[in-house]
Amino acid sequence: VFCPNISGDGTSDEAKGDTKQKGKARGKASKKAGKIAGEKIVKIFQIQRTKRKFVTSVIGLDAFGLDLKQSAKKMSKQFACSASVVKNNPPPNEIQIQGDVKFEVAEMILQKFKVPKKFIYFQDAKGKKKQRAFD
Repeated sequence: VFCPNISGDGTSDEAKGDTKQKGKARGKASKKAGKIAGEKIVKIFQIQRTKRKFVTSVIGLDAFGLDLKQSAKKMSKQFACSASVVKNNPPPNEIQIQGDVKFEVAEMILQKFKVPKKFIYFQDAKGKKKQRAFD
């Protein structure tokens, strides 16, 4: 008759402790990712590709309940350029727009998508300096 311990589940206490620790570690990582994704700020970046070519990137529109694919399509029609949704991992997905349209995008987000002024920010490509789009 096999009887490893009285608890009856057949696993040792050490194995139970390991699964609890792994669960805690995963929980911390998911909470951290949630903070990044749950931030209600629209950030507009301007990235220089070559000397005269730029890409404008918009992050955070999905926090306001906007569909990124439809928003990219509207921006593409408005600015007569290419706009696409880039899926990042962890999740704040972004819209990349061809060209130097940083100020026009801010106006469009304010007027067409009805995002309040206080949530729209310009940020430099390095991610250090952040300033409000409308002061």
